[in-house]
Amino acid sequence: MKPLLLLASAFAAALLVVAAAEAGPISDRAVAALHSDPVYVDPAAELAPSVADQDRLREKIDGAGAGPVYIAILPNAAELEAGGSPDGVLQAIHTGLGLKGTYAAVIGTHFRAGSDGVLAQGVAGRLATEALAAHRGAGVTATLLDFIDRVAAERRGGGDGGDGGQPSGGGGVVIALLVAAVVAFLLFRALRRRRRSQAELGEVKAAAHDDLVSLAEDVQKLEQPVE
Repeated sequence: MKPLLLLASAFAAALLVVAAAEAGPISDRAVAALHSDPVYVDPAAELAPSVADQDRLREKIDGAGAGPVYIAILPNAAELEAGGSPDGVLQAIHTGLGLKGTYAAVIGTHFRAGSDGVLAQGVAGRLATEALAAHRGAGVTATLLDFIDRVAAERRGGGDGGDGGQPSGGGGVVIALLVAAVVAFLLFRALRRRRRSQAELGEVKAAAHDDLVSLAEDVQKLEQPVE
């Protein structure tokens, strides 16, 4: 197995409408195959996995709950067809296939991923980067299997994130923020009530002081001898 030297990218995580990429024969073959098979491996691909590993990828896609996932493993020549851009290869495959789903493409030694209608913008690229970091040097199959797991976990709401992934904890953060907001509001109300009570007490004290002064003046007047 050749060492995996892929470069993951956050390219076009949502695969939004952009200028159509030029497709070539290699990308065209991939598109034709992906209509009936979620995994396509070009015979000339530098990092082509074994037939058994290709079957593992298909089984993972079928059972992981990641939604539609399309994987293309192509030779570096496909990049030249797209003007020297691996991003263009991924876009060409998505445009040619025209189906919603998560796309992963290994072009030579480059790894690109994007999603249309499955993951939020930027997520597919992040998951690809995380999968690559977790399995760098372990081979294409291990990286792609982990990527599929991470996509499935993200669709379930940010689960364990695949092999070696860290839980996102997004729900816990939201709850903690809500609790903190409630506590802050209650403290604010208590402080406001205290200040209001202190202000009212100050007014009572001032009024009492005025009454005492008035009373003292009246007493002094009474004590004065009548002329």
